[in-house]
Amino acid sequence: MDAILQATTYILGRDGYAGLTTNRVAERAGVNIASLYQFFPNKAALVAELQRRHVQESRAAADAAIAGAPDGSIEDVVTSLVRSSVASHAVNPVLHRIFAEEMPGHWTRDPAGRYTPDPAKAQLEARLRQQGRKPDDAERIAWMLRAVSRTIVHDAIYERPDDVKSGVLSDDLVKMLCSYLRE
Repeated sequence: MDAILQATTYILGRDGYAGLTTNRVAERAGVNIASLYQFFPNKAALVAELQRRHVQESRAAADAAIAGAPDGSIEDVVTSLVRSSVASHAVNPVLHRIFAEEMPGHWTRDPAGRYTPDPAKAQLEARLRQQGRKPDDAERIAWMLRAVSRTIVHDAIYERPDDVKSGVLSDDLVKMLCSYLRE
């Protein structure tokens, strides 16, 4: 299965979604097309699995970043979260561009189209409540922090790669989010 998904990633990165076919994936992966169809009925299923894995890995990294941040300040939590998000999205920027431009709206849904909860948001919400925020405010603010951060990072990965590499994007995003938190 990993060889099939690696082949899918390679073809998507080189030729985009339009150039992706199950036959090309099977050939690139060195597997029989019937073997590919045992796991993935079509190219949409291949991409859905790549997206599912990306979301799962990104959320796990964000969850770990928040859990590992010092208990002292929400600014430390935001800094850890932003740096983790940038790092996990910088791994394969071409693939992220394809996800965002050619298949928008699938980031927070499972393959059946259902919304999946974000564990990092729950941790952020808990940290905000520890800082004295009311539960309704903490929930809304946590959602906003995750949504703004996710949107900026997704766009920056392929629109501002030099700012991502230099770290200025992370620094600016942390400043912006922390400024919002201080209001």
